Amino acid sequence: MTFRLILILFLFLASAVSGYFIGTKSGEKRITRAIKEAVILQDKKKPINIQFFSSLPIPQEVTEKNETFLKGVLADTNNRQTYNKTLRIFKDTKNKEFLALWVTLGNELFGTSDYGVLLEGSLLKINENPDETLDSIKRNISSLDKDDDHLRGMLNNLVNELEVEKSQKIEFFGNELVRPIQIDKNGGLADGSVSLINSMVLLKQNATELEEIKPYLLDSLEKNPNNKERMALRYRFLEYFPGLENEI
Repeated sequence: MTFRLILILFLFLASAVSGYFIGTKSGEKRITRAIKEAVILQDKKKPINIQFFSSLPIPQEVTEKNETFLKGVLADTNNRQTYNKTLRIFKDTKNKEFLALWVTLGNELFGTSDYGVLLEGSLLKINENPDETLDSIKRNISSLDKDDDHLRGMLNNLVNELEVEKSQKIEFFGNELVRPIQIDKNGGLADGSVSLINSMVLLKQNATELEEIKPYLLDSLEKNPNNKERMALRYRFLEYFPGLENEI
C-alpha cells in the first residue's frame, strides 16, 4: 500500500469520526452478499454502466477480482443511489464516472486491497484533469440540499486530494463556510450543516496564516445574521482557529 493511499484512507477515517460516513459491519455484509451475487441491480430508470472500469489504472492481474468487487459495491441500494446522483450532478464533467465512484466508495470503509485499488485508481483518473474537476465541483456544489450533506463532505475530501495549488483549496474550503447554517435545539449543527466541520478541518490543514482564514470567517458570520447561528459559528471558529478572539 502506497504512502499516498495510506493518507487517503486516514482522511476517510477522520471523516468517519466527523460523521460523514462509517463503514459498519452491516454495510460490509451487504457488500459481501452483493459481491457473491456478482450482479449490478438496475436503477428504476436505467442500469449502471461500468464500461469505464476498463480504463481504471489498475494492475491487469487483479482486474477481474476488482471488477467483481466494484459490481458488489454498486449493487448495494445506498451506494447505487449515491453513484447515480453524483453522476447526474456532474454529468458534464470529464471522468465523471471516476468522481462518482470515489464519492460512492465513501459510503463504506473496507481494509481490503480491492477497496484500496479502486480508491487510488479512481483518484488517479480524476487527477488527470484536476483544475476542471475543481471548477465543476465549485459550479455544482451549490445545487446540493441539506439531505446531501454527506455528499458535500465527500466532495470536500475530494478537493483536498486534487493536484491543484494550495491557494485554490483554501479558497474552496473558505467559501464552503460562507453559507447559511441551521442549529438544532441543543445548539449543535443540524442535519445539512455538519459538513461545515469538515470544511474547517481542511481549511486549517491547508492554510498557514490566520489572515488567510479571517475573511471567510467574517463573511460566514455576516451570512448568518441571527444571534443563535452567529454564536454557534463563532464558538466553533475560535475552537479551530484560536487567536482571532478580538477580530471576529
